[in-house]
Amino acid sequence: MDRAYEEDPLADRITVVTRDLAAKVTALSGRSDVVCLPSAVDHETFAPVADVSLLREKVGIRPGEVVLGFAGELREKKGQQYLLQALRTVQERRPACLLVIGEVRPSEMLRLMQWLGPGTLEETACL
Repeated sequence: MDRAYEEDPLADRITVVTRDLAAKVTALSGRSDVVCLPSAVDHETFAPVADVSLLREKVGIRPGEVVLGFAGELREKKGQQYLLQALRTVQERRPACLLVIGEVRPSEMLRLMQWLGPGTLEETACL
């Protein structure tokens, strides 16, 4: 660790969104001022709706379909194979879909398509 950095840091403190990441940043930087600020949700903006049928229709979820949800960036590093296997297992028993709130990196799209098979990925953007 560079002594000049410790004595004159570029930032007053470092913030991260998980305790695991805080531990990694602390270990790598040698700093003791890493603060964990977990992600938060504005409950007024993201309030549950009374009738979900219109919302389900808007995002392409068929009536009676079970929804497995994932919020974040869908990538192999985050264990997408386990999520996709869970989806397949549920689909063997009843109609189900995967709702991804986030994105899929273009570099991960081919792997995702190979896992899901042809004609199984529909993309709906809701603004």
